Amino acid sequence: MTPAQLPAGVGHFTGRDGELRALDRAATGHHDEPRVLIVSGLGGLGKTALVVRWARSVAHRFTDGQIFVDLHGQDPVRTLSGRAALGAVLVALGVPRGICRTAWTNGRRSTARWSVGDGS
Repeated sequence: MTPAQLPAGVGHFTGRDGELRALDRAATGHHDEPRVLIVSGLGGLGKTALVVRWARSVAHRFTDGQIFVDLHGQDPVRTLSGRAALGAVLVALGVPRGICRTAWTNGRRSTARWSVGDGS
């Protein structure tokens, strides 16, 4: 199953054409080159809305799927740890929850790397 987890975009979105073009430029390159794009800034500025808008417009480029992890960075009660975020990604890729939990519980992070690395 191909993950398709992008949330719905916001209804009203204007004035960010320059930022959308910048994301396009940053993501364009050789298809065999991995890219990581980082959008940062203060809470409430529309970073998530911007990135979701852009991601929805280029989803067709990512035929292996799209994974969205909401880190809840502005909510100290719900903020995800790195471990929880990685677990969410692994589950989205089809790794059974029990394997993720076992890997962390036993301190065998190599299990998580192995699961992603060989495509199983």
